[in-house]
Amino acid sequence: MSVDGGVVGEAGMRLAAGARAVGVVAVPREPGPLGAKEFPVADADGLRALHFPVPDREVPYPRPEFAVSLTPGAVTIKP
Repeated sequence: MSVDGGVVGEAGMRLAAGARAVGVVAVPREPGPLGAKEFPVADADGLRALHFPVPDREVPYPRPEFAVSLTPGAVTIKP
């Protein structure tokens, strides 16, 4: 996945592990992360794991785009 949320590539594989057990599966070389702008994501039964190849402060996240307005007693944020 890229830092802007786009899917760069996909690979599917089967994994089975019992309760309180660990399952190990080999991850294919391709698709693979291509630097700080991409990272591998593993999804299984509604759970998600991410691996960032660099410290978070070094990830070039896209600049957020939103509008903020302040009124007495309220803050409004719009995309």
